Amino acid sequence: MASSPYMYKRFILPSGKVVEVRGVEQGANPEVAVREVNEHDQLAPREDTLTLRFLLTRCKKALS
Repeated sequence: MASSPYMYKRFILPSGKVVEVRGVEQGANPEVAVREVNEHDQLAPREDTLTLRFLLTRCKKALS
């Protein structure tokens, strides 16, 4: 995983859930590892994977 301007940024998924980017895989179709953020500002223990394209086109950037 490489350094990225998206690392540790939070986004709101179309479902309304807030996630934080924890890693970015480089390549032809980059993927990001995200963790869900709960109402107490705590990160979920597991990571999920999304494509960077989905994150940037379908999700909104959350206010920090």
